[in-house]
Amino acid sequence: MPRRKKNSQPSQPESDESDEGYCPTQTELTQVEDLSNTEKRALLGQVCNLLLAGEIKKVPVKKAFIKKHIFKKHKKHFEDVMEGAKNSMRHVFGYEIVTLKDSYILVNNLKSKLVKLQDLSEAEFTVKGLLTTMLMVIFMSEGKISAGSLEISLNILDIEMTTTAKPTIQGFVRKKYLEIETESSSDPPTVMYKWGERAHAEFSKKQMLDLVCKIYGNNMKPQEWTQQWNLIQEEPSDEDED
Repeated sequence: MPRRKKNSQPSQPESDESDEGYCPTQTELTQVEDLSNTEKRALLGQVCNLLLAGEIKKVPVKKAFIKKHIFKKHKKHFEDVMEGAKNSMRHVFGYEIVTLKDSYILVNNLKSKLVKLQDLSEAEFTVKGLLTTMLMVIFMSEGKISAGSLEISLNILDIEMTTTAKPTIQGFVRKKYLEIETESSSDPPTVMYKWGERAHAEFSKKQMLDLVCKIYGNNMKPQEWTQQWNLIQEEPSDEDED
């Protein structure tokens, strides 16, 4: 029987476990009890470096991965260290650590701004423009749309679901900008697209509706879209987040 390989390489983004990279402040170190300063500095630094590596690739970092590869001997300090990491990312790097179902992502706390589609190059539009347009179409469809209806909507906007676009959309799903669910009540089952957890964290529904009103023109007001306006009222305001 073949032996299991030891020290196999993890699939998540790897952090630099040396002293290089992010270095926590003394205030942040004192938030973690019963650890030496060296241990506190190493844990906080490794968590921040790992999350930054995940942000570069737009890949959520799983909580279980962090616990297994960083907190092997200090699992009881996980919550305290993560609280220190949140303060570090907020005040040093300008990022908020957002907790998803079983993982973490970083979100720029300056708030995402919707791109101006007309200012994008063709290459940029393939990614940024397509993402913004898809999220807008899904939101205006009351938060959920079938794959077929989405393709029709994009075609109306002169965006074809080409072989180039489909891998890009798959990337949106992998990076948690989009979520797919299957409704088995129909035959065959219907594939539905929804906003993913990263989209909820990074994008504003109010900005989406404002963009739609600008597209329609004629001084259209967001409140004229009753269903969408009601969804916006459920979205936390900036005051609620502070």
